[in-house]
Amino acid sequence: MSNYKATLTRIKGNSKQTEGIFSLYNNRQKLFECRSLELPWLNNQQNISCIPTGTYHCTLRTTGKYKNRAFHVTEKNGQEVKGRSGILIHSGTYNSHTKGCVLLGLDLSSDLNADGQLDVTYSAAAIELLVKLAITYGMESFDLTVN
Repeated sequence: MSNYKATLTRIKGNSKQTEGIFSLYNNRQKLFECRSLELPWLNNQQNISCIPTGTYHCTLRTTGKYKNRAFHVTEKNGQEVKGRSGILIHSGTYNSHTKGCVLLGLDLSSDLNADGQLDVTYSAAAIELLVKLAITYGMESFDLTVN
């Protein structure tokens, strides 16, 4: 059983996106914190909604397109999130860069692409830090509580 746990606390949303704070812990020690951006809640619809609140299992991707650049989000039993597939925690700048995945960044900024929405900044750096922690601590996976 892993001592690594993460939380994704959603703090504000609108019809286009949901802002949050992602925090990673080893037991009760906070190892990492950054901002998150997701799509709005649209009843867990594939490609257009954020995932439901709940507890999930996240595993570092070690193969494929996002090798060592993303975490795969599944149900705790390892199955895809009910009604969804291929949910990742990955880098991206605009809410158009996610199809239901979680984008991480060191901060959020006002409207970089003039669409009227907040955008993620230093996203690649945030993912790189999270992956570096995973590798340094031998953390192949962690549980994620979304609230």
